[in-house]
Amino acid sequence: MGEIIRKLVEEKNIPRNKIASCINTVESYLYKIYNKEEVRIGHLINMSPLLNFNLLEPYFELEELKGIEGSQWNTMKRQLEEYQKALTKSENENKKSDMIMDYNKRLVKENEELKERNTRYEIIINELQSKENSAMGEESGKAITDEKNYTMRRGKRSKK
Repeated sequence: MGEIIRKLVEEKNIPRNKIASCINTVESYLYKIYNKEEVRIGHLINMSPLLNFNLLEPYFELEELKGIEGSQWNTMKRQLEEYQKALTKSENENKKSDMIMDYNKRLVKENEELKERNTRYEIIINELQSKENSAMGEESGKAITDEKNYTMRRGKRSKK
């Protein structure tokens, strides 16, 4: 059974930490499971939805299990279906979360670009205001000089 699980995990490229998490164990324990012929039923039930494969199916043919009543099989089958539904729901929620995270990353990037652009505009505005103030200062200085010259010329005229 362990070999079947290992092959399914590899085929479906399921990360070891995800498999280990679904059976509440550490990754290193998975290698022990891969080498076992028999695996705990609880592990099989928990891994089946993730692997999208009914890991209990190979056991249906075992002689020891043929005596189990149909109601017990139905219970186990219902549990497996519930786990599969829960897994599907969880995967869909993960996809939505991933989409939201991607959207948020794009918004952060756009916000940073806008801040950068705003900073450049502020620099340009400050430079323009500085030039404008310099130009106004020169005109103001010229006006004062012109006024002094006018006053001086007027004073010379009145002395004559």
